Amino acid sequence: MPTKKQTETQEHHKLTAPDEERLGMEEERRRALYQYVHQLTPLQKDVLILRYSLGIKPAIIAQLLELSQTTVHTYLNDARCALQVLLAPEAEAEL
Repeated sequence: MPTKKQTETQEHHKLTAPDEERLGMEEERRRALYQYVHQLTPLQKDVLILRYSLGIKPAIIAQLLELSQTTVHTYLNDARCALQVLLAPEAEAEL
């Protein structure tokens, strides 16, 4: 027989229908974003992943990729703008 603490933990971890729906939507968004990121140029994709997935500072990215910091910032900006354009139809569909 489960202890009171085990029962409370199990109850805490049960997902309600809205929670499951929200998680499904988040997973769908993650997949879509992944597909959009792969449409970027190789350098845009590399810089974006290094910065936002791995948390590496632009100065370090510049050293790693043998680019100037200005170029890194340009690639980051271009990647964000490209993703914004790619994601626009999806954002409009959610309204």
